[in-house]
Amino acid sequence: MGGNIHGIGNISSNAEFNFYADPEAAFVVLDRLPKSCAGTIITWECTMENLFLASKIGLKSGKSKLGDFLYPRARV
Repeated sequence: MGGNIHGIGNISSNAEFNFYADPEAAFVVLDRLPKSCAGTIITWECTMENLFLASKIGLKSGKSKLGDFLYPRARV
């Protein structure tokens, strides 16, 4: 995730945290992405419009290590 389209940020009125906090790291990651790998930057607005809902993806606690890790972080 990085950047925004409509000037709506989560760290300031127009900045997304990852790019704001470490723009050099963002540059390095994008610069070193292999040309054969199609990269996509997911914007802050996109993440707010498509919430990570545990119920939507069938995530349950107590079913796997991954589920135990992700469930408390996901909205139900």
